[in-house]
Amino acid sequence: MLTDLTVTSLLLLLLAPQHTSFLIKPRSSPKPPTGFCHRPLTSLKSSTISQELSPIPNLDPSILNELSSQDYAIVPNFLTEEQVDAIIEDIHSLRSDDKFSVAGIGQDASNTINSSIRKTETMFIYPKLQFPTPALTFLYPTLSKLSSTLTSKFNLNLSPFLHEALYAYYPHGGYYKRHVDAVPSSASILRSFSFLIYLNKSWKPEDGGCLRLYTDVDDDSKYKDVEPTSGKLVIFKSDKLPHEVLETSAERLAVVGWFNREVTASDIGNLGGGDLVRKLPIFIASAVLVGVGVSML
Repeated sequence: MLTDLTVTSLLLLLLAPQHTSFLIKPRSSPKPPTGFCHRPLTSLKSSTISQELSPIPNLDPSILNELSSQDYAIVPNFLTEEQVDAIIEDIHSLRSDDKFSVAGIGQDASNTINSSIRKTETMFIYPKLQFPTPALTFLYPTLSKLSSTLTSKFNLNLSPFLHEALYAYYPHGGYYKRHVDAVPSSASILRSFSFLIYLNKSWKPEDGGCLRLYTDVDDDSKYKDVEPTSGKLVIFKSDKLPHEVLETSAERLAVVGWFNREVTASDIGNLGGGDLVRKLPIFIASAVLVGVGVSML
C-alpha cells in the first residue's frame, strides 16, 4: 500500500515549475474587463529609510487573522523601495535575455496562446535557480519565511519542495480573466495559498491592472479591487476566491506564486475511478502538466 510519503516522493521526482489556473466562464461579455479599478487609490507612503536587501519582512498577527476570517489579506509596503528596485531590475534583465515566455492556457496538447483570455509573459523562479540573482537571493528566504508562518498559523503541511513562483510581466493592454487557482480532483488542489507581490512604482488609477477578488462566488457584484501598488503583498486562499486581473494601461510587474501542501494518498483517490496504483500515474501526470506553466479551461 502506498503511503503519503511514497506518493510525495514519486511526485517530486517529476514535478517541475508549476502554474495551473482554472478559468471560470465569464457571466457577461467575452471582452477583456475594463482596466479601471472600482475603488479609488489610497496613496502609500514610501519608506524613507534605506535598507539592505537582507532584512526579511514579517507578517503581523493581525494580517494572519484577516486571512483566516475573510480568506484574503493585503499588506502595503511588504517590501521596501530598494527591494522592489532590485526585483524590477532582475525582471528587465531577464526579459532582455529572452528568459520570459508568453503564458498560454489549456492542458497538454490543448495548451495554446489565447489572448482573449490571458495576455501576459512569465518566467518561473522555482525550482530554485542554481545561480540565483541578488534579487532572488533575497526573495527565496522571504517566501520560505512566509510559507513557514502560514504553516504555523493554519497547521498545514505546506511543502517547501512544492513552492511555485514566477515573475509576471503584463504589457500595455495585458489582463487575465476570472479564474480560480485550485480545483478539486486535479493536481492544483495541492495549492493552499496564492500570493502576489506588486512592483509597480508611481502607479496611478488610470494605469489599471487591479486584482479583482470575488468575495461571493454566487454574486459578481461583491468583490474587492486591489491596486497593484509597489511593494504590496496580497495573499488569499487558493480554493476560495475567484479572481481576475483587470486590463492594464501601463506595464504591470509582479511576483506571483502558490504555497502547496504535501500530496496524500487521498488526493489520488479523489481523482475518481479505479484503484490507487492506476490513479497515481494520472495524478503525477497532472502535476507535471501543472509544472510546465499551463492553465486548464
